[in-house]
Amino acid sequence: MTVNGILENENVDTVLSVERALLILKYLAETPEEIGVRDMSRVLGYSPPVTQKIFNTLKVHGFIRQNDKTDRYSLGPTALRVGMAMLTQLSVVRVARPFLDRLTEETGETTFLAIREGLAAIYVDKEVTSNPIRMDAEVGVSRPLNCTAVGKVFLAFDNGDLLTEAAEAGVFTKFTSNSIIDVMELKSIIDRIRETGYAIDYREYHPEAICVAAPIFGANRKVVAAVTTSGVGTRMESRIDQIAEWVIDAAAQISRNLGHSGS
Repeated sequence: MTVNGILENENVDTVLSVERALLILKYLAETPEEIGVRDMSRVLGYSPPVTQKIFNTLKVHGFIRQNDKTDRYSLGPTALRVGMAMLTQLSVVRVARPFLDRLTEETGETTFLAIREGLAAIYVDKEVTSNPIRMDAEVGVSRPLNCTAVGKVFLAFDNGDLLTEAAEAGVFTKFTSNSIIDVMELKSIIDRIRETGYAIDYREYHPEAICVAAPIFGANRKVVAAVTTSGVGTRMESRIDQIAEWVIDAAAQISRNLGHSGS
């Protein structure tokens, strides 16, 4: 079914109330004028009481707002934040691309760009080294927070209490004998990461790999991503300090290009 140019799924197993709410958000995103409940009901073919309930729910969560003078609705601040978050993530990939290339050239190892999705890190881009013996992973795969360099960056520079949240959710996993799952030990490591500006995965996720990561900040001074160099441990061990300098520099330059003005 197509409602005012918006496709409504008929052959997919969906939650109807959620789909109706999303259709309303799509309509508001494509319509510059405010709209009332009855007008929206006519457009989408829902009853006014059903439309009002959906509007009430979206309003409570800030996805839409109501004009006190006209009682009509438009998109709200939460919808803006969701859209800006997506734009930021897309900007990170675009801005980071040349720095991933350069970092791989400098280190001779594979470089990844990661974002945090819930209680995991997700690789969203990479530059693979030409070295035939190398570390690699598919873009889109998730990695744990406790035993990867990018994961520990997100733990260290989160503005909330991500460490406690992740620990209580039971997501800390031991992948190798070096993996750390003890919260107090992780807290000590996080404090050190905040001081040095980078994190190390020393054979904690893969027994043959060492990774070095640093945080990427957006214009809002919050961590939006992390960049990491991942290599075979025997090649990385003697060069960790130099690689850390390169990784920190790349992260700082990406951050500046995203509008971050801090150190």
